[in-house]
Amino acid sequence: MSEVFEGYEHQYCDLSANLSRKCGSASLLSDQDQKQQEVAEIKAGLDDAEALIRKMDLEARSLQAGVKATLLAKLREYNSDLNKLKTEFTRLTSPDADHAREDLLEAGMADAHLASADQSERLTKSIERIDESSDQIRESQKVMLETVGVSILDDLHQQRETLLNSHQKKQLMEEKTNQVVLLGIWPSGACARVALALKLKGILYKYVEEDLTNKSELLLKNNPIHKKVPVLLHNDKAIAESLVILEYIEETWSHTPNILPCDPYQRAKVRFWVNYFDQKIRPAINLVFISKAEERKKAIENLNEMIKDFYEGVKKDFGEEFPYCKGKCLGLLDIVVGTNAGNYKVINDALGMEVIHTHINSQFLSWMDALREHPLVKDTLPPHDKFVAKFRGKFGPIN
Repeated sequence: MSEVFEGYEHQYCDLSANLSRKCGSASLLSDQDQKQQEVAEIKAGLDDAEALIRKMDLEARSLQAGVKATLLAKLREYNSDLNKLKTEFTRLTSPDADHAREDLLEAGMADAHLASADQSERLTKSIERIDESSDQIRESQKVMLETVGVSILDDLHQQRETLLNSHQKKQLMEEKTNQVVLLGIWPSGACARVALALKLKGILYKYVEEDLTNKSELLLKNNPIHKKVPVLLHNDKAIAESLVILEYIEETWSHTPNILPCDPYQRAKVRFWVNYFDQKIRPAINLVFISKAEERKKAIENLNEMIKDFYEGVKKDFGEEFPYCKGKCLGLLDIVVGTNAGNYKVINDALGMEVIHTHINSQFLSWMDALREHPLVKDTLPPHDKFVAKFRGKFGPIN
């Protein structure tokens, strides 16, 4: 799901609950000045709620079909909720003719013992005029609603036709000039990081699973130097190497969410730690797998020291902005580290031991656990059991 949509959604839910409470409390106020102030605040809140729904609608329509359908269904519920709030607001601000009539009757009964016959007659006529006015108001409202309803239906029909035509044109343009293809293999963390960045940006793409024991002509043609995955194809242009691809995605689709900071110095620090992870920690993880039993203990100790230095350095450089937690947008560092070390439980189960030690790197592991809970990360990382079986099949029995 879109983080932008979720942000608007949380704002709307909080605002809706607040407006509902205010409508309830305002109806009990006897002080007219206080009531008018409360009514003004409710009116402003309804405008804000309507603006949030428009933003959610625009965001939902920019996403992939499956996600869009789910979000639009939510929007229909929020629109219904907003209409109920508007009805409650209208009831709060509009005098009720029936209540006025009852007040008038009560006043007449209270004065009946003192009023003359002439006064009683005038009172009766006043009530009749109120009834006639109420009937006229209701009839006018009915005519107005029917007229507005027909106009709205016509407008909606025209808007639907316009949107359908625009959508069809957009699809044709994307098919012709904006094709995005990712060549990869499912166990690869490098391929997963590219897929995650594309999903985060909301970019539609086609995934092609490669067989590295029998490399396709498409792969050999588009990465003739390394002959490895991942490879991104965009408008028939090939980009190889995962970090290069991630930078290309950020620069080509520069809309939010951004995976790199705007500030050049902050970007440089992110790139430094991304390179440190790829050049130091990833090889250290691989060394744990290929080491003999007597060498593995030392390899695990070295890995934990590297991860500790890495985490402390990143924490020092980015402070409160780090690490990722629920509600924040994923950055380049989250994408790179999360699609590799985020599988630490797979490594533990494949080897039958704790590789990244909790007593040394508990904060790093908490970061990984938070990343794994992100919906897009969950959707991108391979299933746990399938991944464990793959490791055991590749490296054989590990003692």
